[in-house]
Amino acid sequence: MVWIPVFTSLITGIVALLSVWFTQNYQQHRWYADFFLKRKVDCISNFQVSLHQYISVLQKFDSFTNHSNDESQDKEEIQKEIFLKNSEFIEERIVEIKEAYLDLQSSYYLASTYLDKKDEIIIDKTLKKLIPLVKTISIIPELKKDRINSSFIKGMASTINKKIREAEVADTFEVLRDYLYPKNLRNRPK
Repeated sequence: MVWIPVFTSLITGIVALLSVWFTQNYQQHRWYADFFLKRKVDCISNFQVSLHQYISVLQKFDSFTNHSNDESQDKEEIQKEIFLKNSEFIEERIVEIKEAYLDLQSSYYLASTYLDKKDEIIIDKTLKKLIPLVKTISIIPELKKDRINSSFIKGMASTINKKIREAEVADTFEVLRDYLYPKNLRNRPK
């Protein structure tokens, strides 16, 4: 009957080792979730916010208001004042667009490390239609003074909105939403 304490000790040791192994495995998964998943969610949500801000800045051309003419001034002075206001409006938008573009590029670079290939293709398709707008808009100040008027700005705003619609931005936001809020979590009963 000497073998009973040995057998009991052996079982206790095995149970202790299994307990330690399960605890370490759990801690490792928890650390992974805390570290990597938090970074993944942060990167993808930052990209989503940057994309939304970029589109919002592009759409600010819709906020352009036509400056009224003051009849007490002569025609040349009125045109000069309107041109200055139009130019100031465009230059403010260009600065905002460039900043939003840089944020978008850096956040996309970080988020792309976490994206699947098929999702990256969808997002690239959207970005390839939106990114050229920065280059197009940034050359506007180089145009002749007589071309920058309110109808030019309104036409540019409608072109920008058309490009945004063509870019299928909703598909990109749907992909990002799937990363941030997986379907199994969205479909859970509350």
